[in-house]
Amino acid sequence: MLNWQAGTEIAEVGRLYRERDSMSQEELEEFLAALEQVREVNTASPEAARSFLEQSGYLNKDGSVADPYKSAQSTPED
Repeated sequence: MLNWQAGTEIAEVGRLYRERDSMSQEELEEFLAALEQVREVNTASPEAARSFLEQSGYLNKDGSVADPYKSAQSTPED
């Protein structure tokens, strides 16, 4: 069983498992537990969530939606 450290990126967790063609039930459960740990760290506070979204490229430093995601942003109807 792997010991995931706080701050592990979801992409890193996924990358480690994508290098394999398949995984056992035990590995799947370990993977899901690791994702849960990463989620807990990245949603522990509003600041942690914003930091994660900035590091992932979804938000700019000022908190606005990054350009690649602006078209997906919903707009209020008049």
